[in-house]
Amino acid sequence: MLAYALEWANLLVRWLHVTAAIAWIGTSFYYIALDYHLLEPKNPAAEEEGVAGEAWEIHGGGFYRVEKYRVAPRTLPNPLHWFMWEAYTTWLSGFGLLIVLYYANASGGFRYLLEISGGIQRYRFDGGAHSIPARLAARLDDEVRLGAAVRRIEQRAD
Repeated sequence: MLAYALEWANLLVRWLHVTAAIAWIGTSFYYIALDYHLLEPKNPAAEEEGVAGEAWEIHGGGFYRVEKYRVAPRTLPNPLHWFMWEAYTTWLSGFGLLIVLYYANASGGFRYLLEISGGIQRYRFDGGAHSIPARLAARLDDEVRLGAAVRRIEQRAD
């Protein structure tokens, strides 16, 4: 039953992640295209208010007039529509997908992935990944001392 639930969680979180990423990228492309199509404002009063450019658009039978300000206007409208949730949802669903794929599906859980003795790291290298610097120091004998300060570095041809 747990495997069945994890498969559904994988499917739902993955599609949420893909959908949020498409929305985020689509919004970014929209604003890039909008910036390229902005024209100088025709109204001198708009320029005095800080309008850098304007564009007229049509979508779904409706006409839209978009103005871009150089800096924030004196007063912001309420409510201000902010395109941030696409990015947040992409990041959070990606983190959730990471948890579903590598934490929940790992036999033994997250601790098993990180444990050196008794965990998966033990099988990566004989004795665990922490034994690599100790073996390297033993092989280099007196040339490397773990925990000692580096006084000089020499490079030899051999």
